[in-house]
Amino acid sequence: MASDSCSRLLVLFMVMVSMAATIVALMTDYWYDVETDGLVSSQERKLNNFRFGLWRRCYDNRPDTFPSDQDVDKSGDKCIWIYKDLVPDDEGDLSHDQMVRIHLMRSTVGLSISTAACLLFALLGLLCAWVPGDCSTPQRSRIYTAILMIIVFAFMCSISSGICFMAARDVEEKDLDMYRDKSTNYLWSFMLHWIGSGVTLLTGCLLLYLMANSYKSVTNKSHYYYTY
Repeated sequence: MASDSCSRLLVLFMVMVSMAATIVALMTDYWYDVETDGLVSSQERKLNNFRFGLWRRCYDNRPDTFPSDQDVDKSGDKCIWIYKDLVPDDEGDLSHDQMVRIHLMRSTVGLSISTAACLLFALLGLLCAWVPGDCSTPQRSRIYTAILMIIVFAFMCSISSGICFMAARDVEEKDLDMYRDKSTNYLWSFMLHWIGSGVTLLTGCLLLYLMANSYKSVTNKSHYYYTY
């Protein structure tokens, strides 16, 4: 019983950690970094040295002028909003590779949001199951099953989101040739996203353990009443 209680608290903590990692990664701008190599003008270096996430692109040094079609973030003059690039005004003018990139980034954002939503539902389900303290063992078994399905879906969304982001960068580099003479790196927001995926997977494994114990308890009680 004490072991189950510790496992429940650990599951609750792991869901909170995974959700926090997913939300922080989703909201920060440290997914990908681009740096200019070679001898270039100062303005070109300013325009091509930047990092970005799912919503904004932030430059290392503020360019002298921004292109007219870019929406500058008023809270930070080094950053521009890029989420509008996901819904271009006229998709007919875009090439096939550009549309593939846009669809991959749309998938990245949508799947990341879905991951956070699933983890929130899982957290609420766990709290509803454990906080009152009067949930019977058979009911808990069904709740564990439902939450495990949510956790599995969250894990699938999370890894799919990360894969879509990497695929979009691959299209930019190989098909659109956007990073010629530039060095690129994945940053800590991207790594945090994958850490959240790993914690979600471990949470699912721990829920399987709780389900096994719960069903075993139900079986033992049924056997006891039957023999009695």
